[in-house]
Amino acid sequence: MDFSLLNNLPETYVVNNFYSYAGFPTYNRHDNNYIGCCPVCREGNSWGRKKRLYYFPHQNYLYCHNCGESWNPADWIKEVSDKDNCDILNEVKSEEYPIDLMFNDDDFVVEHENNDPIPEDSIDLTDKQQVLYYKDEKVVLEAIKFIRNRRLNTAINKPDAYYLSLVDKIHKNRLCIPFKDVNGNIIHYQTRELPNYKSFDGSPNYLSKKYSDKSLFNIDKVDPNLDNIYITEGPIDAMFVKNGIANCGITKKGREFNDFQRKQIESFWMCDIVWVLDSQWIDNTSLEATEKMIEKGYKVFIWPKELGTKVKDINELCMKKQLDEFPQKILQKYTFEGLSAQMELSLIQDYVKQLHSP
Repeated sequence: MDFSLLNNLPETYVVNNFYSYAGFPTYNRHDNNYIGCCPVCREGNSWGRKKRLYYFPHQNYLYCHNCGESWNPADWIKEVSDKDNCDILNEVKSEEYPIDLMFNDDDFVVEHENNDPIPEDSIDLTDKQQVLYYKDEKVVLEAIKFIRNRRLNTAINKPDAYYLSLVDKIHKNRLCIPFKDVNGNIIHYQTRELPNYKSFDGSPNYLSKKYSDKSLFNIDKVDPNLDNIYITEGPIDAMFVKNGIANCGITKKGREFNDFQRKQIESFWMCDIVWVLDSQWIDNTSLEATEKMIEKGYKVFIWPKELGTKVKDINELCMKKQLDEFPQKILQKYTFEGLSAQMELSLIQDYVKQLHSP
């Protein structure tokens, strides 16, 4: 294996990892650099508000203005991802053949007419025949790489398909995640911006289908025989939790349900609801929202310190540990309600106050 290649990794590979591991990554079109929050030092109380980590593709290095550390791309990827030199080189080699990694050799694909209410002329990214037909479209390969890098093709609770439109006026070149009802019909969707196809019009990472009832993601995959339904902030996190669904967004006041979502969740009255938000140790909005959910009488998952101070959310942990499912034992052990939940959360609040005190 030629380890000298580590000194000159492809920019697209580094960018994919930057978007996977840096916090709130963005592209600066004025100087063609990438900026985000540093996952090494976590940037203290400025996490999510200021971005001090820079990736300079033309200079081939990364630098954090908060901790003062600099890295070549390979060293940075190893530090934040648990990958070693061989892992990186194998991934770089596989980047030449991203389509094959999405499918097994024994996959049997049946062509079907697509009448689902998804973005205009969408490509089914789980249909090998369709993907091979569009293999010369760079954005299709980018979407496949994003799915693979985030482990969205192996997650235990992944949707049945992902889509991509090359022509839709609003959702063009964005990964489409479908939301189905309990009967398996697509009734809503969100699209996610792809790393190398960032728009410059201020569009957010996620866009929802217009004029559509905001449904609960993966409500069609809920098993009523299980004790709990776990509600995460977004669909990607829900993909890694058995009986995980997503409410898609929180505020400091917490997030409950619209009327349609309430009807959906009430049909599973026999299951307890557990809110699984981002790590309260490093996400202040999640910390405040968790407190509100406890006050409203909900069960909540409170991140243990040994995990919550190192990763922001479920998907980040699963990427780092190469997991397809967030461990059920951890979810069950650290689910609290009432007074016990308040006591656990107060420990985090004290920690955050000490961390931010002068």
